[in-house]
Amino acid sequence: MGSLAATFSSMAVSIGIAMQNATTNQHNGQNIATTCMAQCCKLIITKGAAGGASV
Repeated sequence: MGSLAATFSSMAVSIGIAMQNATTNQHNGQNIATTCMAQCCKLIITKGAAGGASV
């Protein structure tokens, strides 16, 4: 039964690491989306302020 317990423990650790990686990836994706939105807004404001209406 010791081998089975070790297997379950190893699986639990692996699932924990996978969940942590998924959370980190989701957070990083949100950071990228926020940065892209900020850059797009900055570009729109800069172009509008400069009078450049061409897109």
